Amino acid sequence: PTVFKETSKLCMYVLKICHISNHANVDKFEVIVPLVPVVADEGSDIVLPCKLSPQTSVIGMHVRWFRQKFSEYVYLYKDKMETVGSGYEGRASLFSTELEKGNVSLLLKEVKISDEGPYKCHVSRLESFAEPQLQLTVKRQGSVPLIEVEKLEKDSLKLRCSSQGWYPEPQMVWMDKKGRNITFTAEPARQQDKNSPFSVSSHLYMMRSSNEEVTCVVGPKDRTAHTAQLRT
Repeated sequence: PTVFKETSKLCMYVLKICHISNHANVDKFEVIVPLVPVVADEGSDIVLPCKLSPQTSVIGMHVRWFRQKFSEYVYLYKDKMETVGSGYEGRASLFSTELEKGNVSLLLKEVKISDEGPYKCHVSRLESFAEPQLQLTVKRQGSVPLIEVEKLEKDSLKLRCSSQGWYPEPQMVWMDKKGRNITFTAEPARQQDKNSPFSVSSHLYMMRSSNEEVTCVVGPKDRTAHTAQLRT
């Protein structure tokens, strides 16, 4: 009986240790997001990747996507209930079939310029939590530039090139037929507010008798530019 009692105590002790060890392993996880910005065109649907490593089910965990303030969430999954934040109704969601695999990536539909900026992916359970940050960059392709003769004098021309609907702020340059930059003046790009696209324009003065072909080029540094040509 004494041997049986001691053996029972040992088994109970081993089971307790195993339970504690297993519980600790489950609580240890990393939350992984991209280090480079996620780039989206305005109006498109985009996925902000976020997953647990090692692969761990988040059923029963607290998952929260937010931007600046923890309380102002984009999307909340808590107590197995899902809630969409104000301003994101019908646009933000998780992939419900992926939650058991530790995938808590956020699907953001119909991306707006105002969506650009940092996002935090918060995952917590008991006293363990992580909330890495990723960056969303939004882009918008503007219009083909329009070249107009704004002022015509006896010996000279004043040309104006304009384009609208760009984000982020584009560059505009004039080039001659040899590809040389002949920009005379470029006005600062304009936007109605910080969440609106940019409009840009530039002027060029030329001699009427130059018989020169000029090109107006507009676009961001890292994307395909639009061009317009005019022969004077």
